[in-house]
This record gives sequence, structure tokens and C-alpha cells, in this order.
Amino acid sequence: MDWKSSDSSARTWSSGLKEAGSSLRDSGSDMMASAREQMAANANRQTPIPSYKRGGKVRKTGLARLHKGEFVVPRNKVKKVRRLLKSRNRSR
Repeated sequence: MDWKSSDSSARTWSSGLKEAGSSLRDSGSDMMASAREQMAANANRQTPIPSYKRGGKVRKTGLARLHKGEFVVPRNKVKKVRRLLKSRNRSR
């Protein structure tokens, strides 16, 4: 291969890389625009945050509305209190 053909191949290869980079950049921009649109649509949707008016067991992980004066008790503490209450009730 002489220097002219290798120079031409390098230019062709370089041009191909530039086109691929441009295509990736455009695709990335499109994906980011789509993600921004979806986030804006979700922000405008008013999804209610659940609250527990009477307390109770939480069935799935997620957001919950807490009110002034309410407590959140970790699961391991609830188990401990339940065991204590059961043993106390048995001893009566």
C-alpha cells in the first residue's frame, strides 16, 4: 500500500468516525429530550400520596403522608413489642 492510498483510507475512516459520533450525539439528544418530556408529564400528573387514618400494617414500600404527632416505628421494634405483648397476655 502506498502513502496515497493509506492517507485516503485514513480520511475515509476518520470521516466515518465523525458521522458515527454525530449520529450518536443526535440519538443521545433525542433520548434526553424524550426523558425530559416524560418527567414533565409525570410531574404534572397528580398522584395522591397515601395516608393511614387508622394506622395499620404497610403492605408495600413507598411514600406515605405523615401528620404532626404521628410516629413511624421500625419493623424490628414492632416485632419486639408484639412478642412482649403476647408474653404478657399469656401470663394473665
